[in-house]
Amino acid sequence: LNTAYNDLESARQTYVMKAIPTIGTTFDLTFKVVNPTFDNGKTDGWTYTTGASNHGIASKNESAITGNFFENWDWNSYIGNIEQTLIGLPTGVYTLKAAAFRDQLIEGASDADAVYVFGNDAETLVYSATPAMYAVENVLTYDGKITLGIKSKVATYKWMGIDNVSLIYA
Repeated sequence: LNTAYNDLESARQTYVMKAIPTIGTTFDLTFKVVNPTFDNGKTDGWTYTTGASNHGIASKNESAITGNFFENWDWNSYIGNIEQTLIGLPTGVYTLKAAAFRDQLIEGASDADAVYVFGNDAETLVYSATPAMYAVENVLTYDGKITLGIKSKVATYKWMGIDNVSLIYA
């Protein structure tokens, strides 16, 4: 039964990489994301640019975070990304979904629009310390590449995390 399932999934993946969705049809290309749920307890496929002293896998079951997630935390606030670049994608429009949070606003800072889930140039504000699902629509690729993840654009928070990433081709 596992062999039949694996063969069918392989055929589906091959098909969606070559097919063009019609209006109202979407294809799940999450299989192109390396380690989208961090269930293996590792950060394989992901990098970070924050310089945070604590960067790696943490675990919690709270709202949209289900077990392991990739976190960056530091005693000081920071600017930077937790990200992954995908290649070999069909040219088109995508929707990225991810569980994310930002927390520990630094003393004296305003609750600025600082942390975003992003895919290439498209982004959605992460507005809560409680993990929630965020959708980034209209993620465009013309060259088959999408860089996606979570980013701190303003140094006001000390902690952010991401989990349960999915990518839908429309």
